[in-house]
Amino acid sequence: REANMAQVDRIIRETHDARNDLETFVYDFRDKLDRQLSQFATDEEKQNINDRLAKEEDWLYTEEADDAKKKVFVNKLSDLKDLTKPITQREVESNGRPNACNQLRILTESFLGLVNGSDEKYAHLTDEDRDEVRNCCNSAQQWLSDQQEKQQILPLSADPVLLVGDISKRWSEVDKKCKPIVNKKKPEPVKEEEATKTDEGATKESGAEDGTKTDEGKKTEGDEGEDAKTDGEASKTEEGGEEKPMDVDKE
Repeated sequence: REANMAQVDRIIRETHDARNDLETFVYDFRDKLDRQLSQFATDEEKQNINDRLAKEEDWLYTEEADDAKKKVFVNKLSDLKDLTKPITQREVESNGRPNACNQLRILTESFLGLVNGSDEKYAHLTDEDRDEVRNCCNSAQQWLSDQQEKQQILPLSADPVLLVGDISKRWSEVDKKCKPIVNKKKPEPVKEEEATKTDEGATKESGAEDGTKTDEGKKTEGDEGEDAKTDGEASKTEEGGEEKPMDVDKE
């Protein structure tokens, strides 16, 4: 029984809160439409919205509203928000557009400054790299300029053609395209130690080959000396040697 009572109390409280939310929206939006949102709505839109707000306000003080469930109040509030959303969205876009345009302009000018400048830090970028960044940034700037011209001729009470979301998307595309290019690492120079080792290795190799050739030359000369010596000794034996008589047994 206590659980059921708690459930009933919760439903009554939530229904009361939903009714208050609807009533608050009616009063607040009527006030905004007369003040800060006035320039973002046409006269026809103002009339239609005020009529609808007045209708909901009158309904709130009927017996039907007193007996209505939470869902009825929630649905009525949702319908009013849908009806007034274009006006509130125009204000949001108008307030956020200048900063979004400025951020895109700053980004493109920054990248163009890097590829068109003479900073040694970016000297390793190729002509293809620079052209790719230029094309991307110039395209974004042209798009922004064209859209701004279209937007400027529209009254604040019209739906905008240049949306903050589209500008932010373009900003992300330019950043994603250009940042990896300008941040490309500069090729590492050949270290002096490695170059020295390479030269020393080549020198040692050359020396070893020369040494081998010298040893082979010496060895050949030595062999020829030995052959000459052997031939000399043989000649000497033939010239000075005498044949010994054969021993004959005496009878």
